[in-house]
Amino acid sequence: MDALEAGERMLWTQLLDLEKQSGQTVARAVYLRGEETKRANVVDYGKLAVGVLGITQLTPSLRSHNDSLLLVIEEIDESMKQVSTVTPPPEKKYIEQAGEILSEKLRFLAQSTKAVKSRIDGVEKRAEAQQAAVCFLPSPSAIEVI
Repeated sequence: MDALEAGERMLWTQLLDLEKQSGQTVARAVYLRGEETKRANVVDYGKLAVGVLGITQLTPSLRSHNDSLLLVIEEIDESMKQVSTVTPPPEKKYIEQAGEILSEKLRFLAQSTKAVKSRIDGVEKRAEAQQAAVCFLPSPSAIEVI
């Protein structure tokens, strides 16, 4: 889970940096804390395009890992239910109590994983919008440097 969150944060950071370089955004991130999103004085359009493309290529991979984690969580939860059904009566009470505790932890992990997936989807949509914006930037010679 930590690796998924780190990957999602890394992609957001890269995307916000690319948006700042291109100056092509009106959806300023609230957590930029007052930083302006003006275009850099010198813009390397090739590097900008490749950077945005990289983000759009990495988000499906991150989402796939996220989906795999959700499947594993579901299978563990199902396996725990099976254990309580085959446990003999004297220990069954303890197994069921332990299963309830573990199931609660798994539900929390599943919800956290779904939240990360939602943020990954947000990165992807915003990266796609940035990619379209970068594709329609005027040529470097047509831009007046601020």
